[in-house]
Amino acid sequence: MTTDRQPKEMLTVKELAEFFGISRQAMRKHVDNLEPTFLAKNSQGYKTVLWSGVLHLADKLGRPELLEAFEIPDTASSDSIETKLFAQLQQKDAQIEQLQSLLAQQQKLLDQQQQLTLQANKQTLLLTSQERFSGDLNKESNYDTKNFKTSQNTYESPSEHKEKLTPENKVVRPKQERQKKWWHFFREP
Repeated sequence: MTTDRQPKEMLTVKELAEFFGISRQAMRKHVDNLEPTFLAKNSQGYKTVLWSGVLHLADKLGRPELLEAFEIPDTASSDSIETKLFAQLQQKDAQIEQLQSLLAQQQKLLDQQQQLTLQANKQTLLLTSQERFSGDLNKESNYDTKNFKTSQNTYESPSEHKEKLTPENKVVRPKQERQKKWWHFFREP
């Protein structure tokens, strides 16, 4: 039997039977008794045994000398792989923490922007209402000053005023100005 196999390779029941020199039926029984962690399926769907399962079977069958023909992987190389993987995990953890801090900063900035927008909207509403109020006051003061000027310029004594009051000459007072609502535009005057 050739020993050009890699130690991480999966072996089928037929290959194991040839390797250990026993029948396929006997090897099938031994493989069925293995823990599921030692088993896998290959691309054709056949049940295969991982290299760790082959080691377990060799110990169980009392034939460890057969395994000396295969190269056993270096533990130093697996340690270096583990250290590389651990370093990569630490690097990824650092990246995740950095991204989380950036996300927290963005959320904080978004909250600040929303608060500033809310304050600006409130100030705009306040200024608009103050402007309307001052505009209404200006209209009233202008109306009062116009009436005051006209009443000073054309002062009439009560007797003169009575003379002018006839049913034909009724004093027409201007209606107070008021803001019209939308339904006022559809009323008949």
